[in-house]
Amino acid sequence: VVLLGYRIRGLRMATELAPGAEVAGDAVWAFLGGVERRAGPEARLMVSDWGGGSLAPEAPAHEERRRFVEDMLGDDGFYWATLVAEARPLGAAELEQFGVVTGR
Repeated sequence: VVLLGYRIRGLRMATELAPGAEVAGDAVWAFLGGVERRAGPEARLMVSDWGGGSLAPEAPAHEERRRFVEDMLGDDGFYWATLVAEARPLGAAELEQFGVVTGR
């Protein structure tokens, strides 16, 4: 799925969450691919540990998605934060904290 995100970035596309939209699962990774990432009012990204929360931090299985997040957002903080998240939506403040959105 990170290949789709890299393709979106390579095409220099923007991604946008419509007002009230809720995006989960692999769609989160596609959204991160946008050169510009906007979210309308009440839009939410659902995060979970993506199955990696039980892995040791140095496990090779983290590398593909960790690197993708770093490539898209400039650092990998968002990736590591999702690993300790219970399945839940990220609100506007967290989207901005991690640089997930570039505008509203």
